[in-house]
Amino acid sequence: MAGAGVVEPSSEVIDIRTALSGQVTAVLVRPGDYVTRGQPLFRVDERGVRARLGGAEAAIREASAAISEARAAESTAARR
Repeated sequence: MAGAGVVEPSSEVIDIRTALSGQVTAVLVRPGDYVTRGQPLFRVDERGVRARLGGAEAAIREASAAISEARAAESTAARR
């Protein structure tokens, strides 16, 4: 799920979007609240992003192990 919202400051209307898609788990402001630049307005469920991050980290570890193994084989071959 993805969503967009509208902030209506006294001077202009500003659209808000997030780089993450997902379910909004908490809305941190109410209509009429004054907010400042950089203030979080809502939270998005981050479980999907964390799962993808874990998979990417595992792939990096596997690639690093393969590189180490290839370097060891290269070193062994160079000694012969």
